[in-house]
Amino acid sequence: MTIMFHVSEGLFFRRNEDGSVTVLKTNDGKEPLTDVPPEDTNVAFAQTLDDGSWCSVVLSMSAFSERPGDWYAWMKHHKGEVDLLEGKRGGY
Repeated sequence: MTIMFHVSEGLFFRRNEDGSVTVLKTNDGKEPLTDVPPEDTNVAFAQTLDDGSWCSVVLSMSAFSERPGDWYAWMKHHKGEVDLLEGKRGGY
């Protein structure tokens, strides 16, 4: 299992090898042993979004929302083909 990003109160995000993202919620706030209920009875919710759906969610929830062409550019970024933030990290 890859390392998960813990947001708060048992909400975790994990990027999978295929680019999809799994969103998990645990009952006790601790990192789950697995993401497939009922194998881990501590997992209250688990949903995997394909890479395209994940990209669309992130863009749609941003302040500027999703505009024409954004999805294609950020999919390339998500897949590691292009670094859209090159030279901008830490100095926004």
